[in-house]
Amino acid sequence: MILSDFHVHSNFSPDSETAIQDQVLAAINKKLEYICLTDHLEFPDAIFKNQANEYINQIQALKTKFQSQINILTGLEVSLDSRFNNQISDFIKSYHFDFIIASQHAINDKDLFLRDCFENRSEQDVFRDYFENILRNIKLFSDYNVLGHTDYIIRYAPNKDKYFNPSDYYDLLTQIFKIIIERNKGIEINSSALKHGFENPHPSKKILELYKNLGGEIITIGSDAHHPDYVAYEFGQVHNLLRDIGFKYYTVFQSQKPKFLKV
Repeated sequence: MILSDFHVHSNFSPDSETAIQDQVLAAINKKLEYICLTDHLEFPDAIFKNQANEYINQIQALKTKFQSQINILTGLEVSLDSRFNNQISDFIKSYHFDFIIASQHAINDKDLFLRDCFENRSEQDVFRDYFENILRNIKLFSDYNVLGHTDYIIRYAPNKDKYFNPSDYYDLLTQIFKIIIERNKGIEINSSALKHGFENPHPSKKILELYKNLGGEIITIGSDAHHPDYVAYEFGQVHNLLRDIGFKYYTVFQSQKPKFLKV
């Protein structure tokens, strides 16, 4: 049983209207032991910067209120963008965060949500470009704990994962994972892909197997929930996937230090 959800959003993210307490109550109802709020920090429009104190204060108040029922952690999901590495690092270091996810949400400054990165290009070229962006960014940025939803790009492809073969990108994924492992970072399993109709979470089983075979051990579990209904979404399936691949532990973070829990 998975007892932690380490990727949860609230109304401190522009794409969620859910109060932090509602996410916490959902986690308690699902008998989780840990929940980590990971709202969005995205430059250049870093709206979150002006809300950070209130965000941290609300989480601290809820920690006290629910301390006998659940461990509530303070996190961020940072959008990788090498143009703003210094600003991102300065912001992270100016507060106490338990956990940082680094996620690739754009290709060459084009937001994946808009899908214009696929215009007049083959899906395979865009997939490769996406992983090249991740590789370039994590070579330059290290103020994070795990890489978020590694194959997130397939969510926005015109044909989803129909023409996505992970082995076509093992050369790039291997370089990415070697850097992550050498720097004592990890990756996440993000179950939101299951909500969007994919057979696997992000990343796919083949990518998780590559990570493990390269020596990867740090792996967090997150639902990417923007609404209470999706907290710990399909974590039973994620648990079975971890066991099938051979992972013995998954990870939680406090003060950016990993703790390993048995699968």
